[in-house]
Amino acid sequence: MTERAIVCIHGIWVRPGIFWYLRRALKPVGAPVYLFGYASIRRTLEESAQSLRSYLDKLDAQRIDFIAHSMGGLLLLHYLSLDCDSRVAKVVLMGTPLQGSAIARTSAQFALFKPLLGKNREYLQRGVAQWSAPAETIMIAGIRSIGMGRVFPKALVGPNDGMITVAETRHSGLLAHYQIAESHSSMLYSRAAVRIICDFLA
Repeated sequence: MTERAIVCIHGIWVRPGIFWYLRRALKPVGAPVYLFGYASIRRTLEESAQSLRSYLDKLDAQRIDFIAHSMGGLLLLHYLSLDCDSRVAKVVLMGTPLQGSAIARTSAQFALFKPLLGKNREYLQRGVAQWSAPAETIMIAGIRSIGMGRVFPKALVGPNDGMITVAETRHSGLLAHYQIAESHSSMLYSRAAVRIICDFLA
């Protein structure tokens, strides 16, 4: 059994490999990094939470830290609301719409974009129904407004990462909230994000 493991959970439309840079950059932390994958459009968060439970049951580690990007954060929080895993220690959320996404609510009004949200449209529109994260949970939010969310500029009120506004990433349960000059996707390849994560997980 390893003393500690880090599990990364990707967001909508992408695959686990999107964490390749962070996985390499986290080597100084000294813990193995695992990449959890799920069908972000074809399966509901309830179904994905069950898959995450099975995945973690097979993970032989005394302590588990998480890094979750975008909808991956909603999945993680949903899992934690259903399963009390004493091994969970620290959580890093990145661009997760805790207050729900205006882009998701707006795009769902158009037949062309509605299918892109898949079976998790409700979660993306609503955000976190029940705060279930550990006390040591931080958020990294982007303020570089580049991304497909700019198709609906009126939905992005205030500082945003091109998909999610800073206001949508806030929650009173967070230990700390950081803003970096990155977009929703580029934050995964950001040195600034790596520094924050490494310091937090050290």
